Amino acid sequence: MGTSPLCPLPGTYSVLSMRAFALNSWEKTELYTVERNEINLLKLDQSNKYKYLHFRSLIMLQFLLTWLATAVSLIVTAFIVPGFAIVSFSSAVVGAAILGLVNAVVKPILVLFTLPLTILTLGLFLLVVNAIALGLVSYLTPGFTITGFFPAVFGSIVLTIVSGLVNQLFPTADSSY
Repeated sequence: MGTSPLCPLPGTYSVLSMRAFALNSWEKTELYTVERNEINLLKLDQSNKYKYLHFRSLIMLQFLLTWLATAVSLIVTAFIVPGFAIVSFSSAVVGAAILGLVNAVVKPILVLFTLPLTILTLGLFLLVVNAIALGLVSYLTPGFTITGFFPAVFGSIVLTIVSGLVNQLFPTADSSY
C-alpha cells in the first residue's frame, strides 16, 4: 500500500526504545519499527501477525493492571495518611483515571511554570506541585477528599512509594517477550 511509515497509526506502543506500528491490508501485514531514527519494514506472515496481535492485547492488559494498581495504591494511601479519604473502590478507580490525566496534561504545565522556583529549591518544590496535582484530582473526583495541604503533600509521598511497590508485583509486557 502507499502509506508512509512516517505517519504511524493511533495506538503505537513504545517497547524498550522501539516504536512499532502495523499497516494491515487484505494480503499482508507490514510492521514498521522505528529505532535509533531508522525505519525498518518487516513483512509478517500469518503466525507473526497473531503474535503481534497477542502483543497488543498484552499491552492493553498491562494498561488495565496499572490502572487497577494505581486505584489500589490510592486506597492504601487513604489508610495510611490521615486527611486522605476515599469512599469506595469505584471512587478510587475514577480517581486513578483522573490522576493519570492530570499527570499527563496539567502537571507538566505546572512544572514548566514553576521551574525557576523548583531550581531555586533544588527540586523540593516538586513536592508542592505533586500536592497541587493531587488536590486537583481530589476536587474532580466524587468520593475522594483531601482535607488540606499537608495531607496532600504526605499523600503524594506515600502514593509514590506505594505505587512503586504495587507496580513491582505486576509483570510488564516487555518482560514477557
